[in-house]
Amino acid sequence: MSPDVQISHYQLDQLLQASKEPSSRDALILPELDAIYNTASALLDQVRFGNENSEQICDDFIQALRVLRNTCAAGETICTSLLQLGIVTLLADTIDALGAGAASLNWTLPAVVAQLLANLSNGSSECAAAVWRQLFPSQLIILSHIDSCSTQEATSLTILTCCQGVEGALEAVVGPQGASILTALMHANTTRFAARQECNHTLSLLLGHVVFSCDCLLSLLVSLSSSGEEFGKFSREAGWKLEDIANLKFVAAHSILLQELAAEAQDVPLIDVPLIEKNDDCCDNNNGCHTLDRIEQTDGSMACLLALLNHLARNREICGGSVNTADAGLVSQEAAEGQNDDPLAGEHQLLQDTLHLIRDIAARDDDGQGLISSTSATSPSPSRSCLLVDSLLASGLVTTLISMLKALGPITNPRRNESSQIIAELAPSLTDQATLFTSQQLYQGYRSDILSVIANAAHKRPVVQAAVSACGGVELVLAQCQVDEQSPLAREWALWAVRNLCEGSEEARNAIQELKACAAVDSEELQKAGVKVTLDEKSGKLIVGKRDEVEGTEQ
Repeated sequence: MSPDVQISHYQLDQLLQASKEPSSRDALILPELDAIYNTASALLDQVRFGNENSEQICDDFIQALRVLRNTCAAGETICTSLLQLGIVTLLADTIDALGAGAASLNWTLPAVVAQLLANLSNGSSECAAAVWRQLFPSQLIILSHIDSCSTQEATSLTILTCCQGVEGALEAVVGPQGASILTALMHANTTRFAARQECNHTLSLLLGHVVFSCDCLLSLLVSLSSSGEEFGKFSREAGWKLEDIANLKFVAAHSILLQELAAEAQDVPLIDVPLIEKNDDCCDNNNGCHTLDRIEQTDGSMACLLALLNHLARNREICGGSVNTADAGLVSQEAAEGQNDDPLAGEHQLLQDTLHLIRDIAARDDDGQGLISSTSATSPSPSRSCLLVDSLLASGLVTTLISMLKALGPITNPRRNESSQIIAELAPSLTDQATLFTSQQLYQGYRSDILSVIANAAHKRPVVQAAVSACGGVELVLAQCQVDEQSPLAREWALWAVRNLCEGSEEARNAIQELKACAAVDSEELQKAGVKVTLDEKSGKLIVGKRDEVEGTEQ
């Protein structure tokens, strides 16, 4: 058809209505496909080079793109036809016009462009490859910086589709150029949600695919913290190792990434996977339970997550290292609001986000299978041989958590000095490892977060119960069942952890039954009631008596 053939404003409105119904779409739009494309191309030229009726022309251009967007939903045949007409070049030119300011930023226009790209990419692998080849990174960077939820949702979907079906796209997304796109999407999503409660849910799907299904957390962390010449020292040729985490410059995007992943871990439905279907390398076939010595250790996302936890919770006096979070742009919410001037507050925020993500993964009864399979258009990474929780356990989650808890020491209580000394001596096998972790509660609720991960990890997981019991952790967790002013929920999480550790575990129950009372603790409530509790050293039982009588006997 001649390039001069165009469609009127009235016809575009009719075609838009027809494009919403499959039957009328096939009958009315397919014969006019060339004309619709030619019209859109001509209108774009008028939008870019100016016209006295620019507002009407822009509206007509949007209508033409809407028709093409809806038509792309018809499937591969239509998408391939549009690809041959040059639709990707048309969209690239439109995005360039938006980026250069040649087209007025009507918020509807970039949204329709991004939605058309998403439908086109989903039409066939050939279309997705063409979109990626022509639009990454420049045009996708422009779209990622347009602060419109509908635009960024569709942009995220386009990137996700390309990661699933285009060779090399995943590697590019977790590289420095892709990381700049993800950073823009994450920052905009966080700002919009805080201001207007708008959320780009597709972004969470994209990040979940990259981290959970494809095991690319380490690559993404490196790319998010690197730019220009800084990226050289973390080159892919040299190989990125878990040790590189200690050299990263932590930025705000790291915290946002972990928060998005935690939301994904909470929101993705569980998959009911029979225990027998779990990977043989991750299970003990004799009893159907996980065993740590059968789980293959990898340098995947979960190992990276645990390495990040170890680094952020380290004892700086022994392990050394410091992060200038002010230069890195990583600040906590309190610091951003002027409520906390601690230069390390941002790093502590990242530590909290790390613990929360591990907690939410451990809370899943499917061990993370649903997260791996949530973007099912592609197979998980070949390195993904185990479920997420299995990988965390193989990387040393249990000993790390118990060591972190031991490093904190007993909950401060002046009336329990004698018992505090005994608590400090619990889990003796981890004494050396505990010295590597901080003895300070780095933020309000730090102890609670550690206990929450232990509680969730122990729920119906015999391997965790056995590992905690083996290192003397049951008694240590039980000792946390008291009020901690710095972590108000510590007692509640400790009680839940003890319950989960003891469920079905005779070893854990025996450890508690063998405990002996070491002292009777006085309290203000007992003093007001006029009673006192004493410990009978012979029987080990507590005796309650009137305060005056008991104190008289002691004298």
